[in-house]
Amino acid sequence: MPLGLSFIRDSLYNYGGISPNNLIMYQTTYKPLYYVSTGGYFGTGSTWYDLTINKNNSTLTNISYSGALSFNGIGSLTGGYTISPNLYPYLNSSSFNETQEVWFRNSYYNQSGTNGVVISLLGQTGTNSGYHHSNFEISGKTGYVGFYVVSIPGISSIPVDIYVSDVWNCMSWTYSGTLLSVYSNGVKKNTLTINRYLPPTSQYYISLGTSDYTYMYSGGYYRGLIGSHKVYNRSLTDSEILQNYNYERQFFTVLTAGNATTTMTITGLTSLAGVLGQDDAAATIPGINFDFYFFGTNYGNGLNSGIYWCSNNVLGFGTPDSTITWTATTGRGILIGNLDRRTNNFYYSTTQTASGFSYLNCLLFAQNIYNDGVANAIQYQLRLFRGSNVQYIEVRCKQAPSTPGTYNITNGTAFQNTYGSYTNLVANQSFVLSSDSSGNNWKFYNNSYINL
Repeated sequence: MPLGLSFIRDSLYNYGGISPNNLIMYQTTYKPLYYVSTGGYFGTGSTWYDLTINKNNSTLTNISYSGALSFNGIGSLTGGYTISPNLYPYLNSSSFNETQEVWFRNSYYNQSGTNGVVISLLGQTGTNSGYHHSNFEISGKTGYVGFYVVSIPGISSIPVDIYVSDVWNCMSWTYSGTLLSVYSNGVKKNTLTINRYLPPTSQYYISLGTSDYTYMYSGGYYRGLIGSHKVYNRSLTDSEILQNYNYERQFFTVLTAGNATTTMTITGLTSLAGVLGQDDAAATIPGINFDFYFFGTNYGNGLNSGIYWCSNNVLGFGTPDSTITWTATTGRGILIGNLDRRTNNFYYSTTQTASGFSYLNCLLFAQNIYNDGVANAIQYQLRLFRGSNVQYIEVRCKQAPSTPGTYNITNGTAFQNTYGSYTNLVANQSFVLSSDSSGNNWKFYNNSYINL
């Protein structure tokens, strides 16, 4: 196909917030705003479809699906990988200017012998043979990223100086003339002046996840998730890299490591009358004017009796239940230090929007009914977020209860033990619970917050 044929698609379709010009391959595991039935990958088959008119579809080998492409390689053992068609005809043979961007999640970080090569460039369809080298690789134990490129006269590496753990990250690189630039989450990390050397055979393939000899780490198969991959036949500007990152982050995560505190500002919020000053009470929270699922059922928009607050520190789903000590079969709910509590006040906002998310902000002022003689000895901020393929519940602690209570999630039948060994939220700390869009696969992230 002739160079720049993707412009035909660019003039006919809206890529949402993605910079469209010279986009020669665009693969995702989310549904973009312009989604068509033949695009993307959502859990079946062995083809990762290109959303551009070029139809540069990649072949998947040993790939499973867990809301994104799941790569299960361990060291030198056979793992999953993708292989693109020959992209050489789309590149400018004199300059080979290019941009690649990939969203990935290092879900097995801090485990020896894992992680491996994320992107590898090939001069043939076979992996780990002939012309091959990786763009970047994650260290198996430390979680640090390495990046290198084959240049004339030899191998050039470029320090990236970032650490990636079990959160979504976007890595981008651009090549313009003789300048190579590497970006992490929309921010330029480093540049290197090189004369890039490409395969001499007019063959140019991109593989994600394959084992490949590198000059950085072990070169093993990648182990983790990949959610999006884009290739341009030009070098994007700094502002375009940031534009793409800010658009796509809504489909993956705004989950950030670290603790976030709150000022507990009630301005513009409404008091929930049903639990005001109440012990053993429960009331539905109005204002959730967006979908929010819990184990396959939508409780947002007031559906199925809605979402409620139980004064004994439970965020419940369905018909309000004020039981003091919850068991797995009391109802459907998220226990946030469940104990005999008294809610002094509970405030909620109207539905807010930011970066492709709808969310609700809530503030809790409470006390332990037995031990905390002072009102408002417990102060939490709770926020519920709904994105296109992910949900979050964020809890920030201003003041902690004197008695921890129980932390767990129940689907109404069984406790999920999502919190693991976690026992107590303390002052000036925060955590996040995440699920897929159907309200399943709940995960717990301690010392984390939502950065919106």
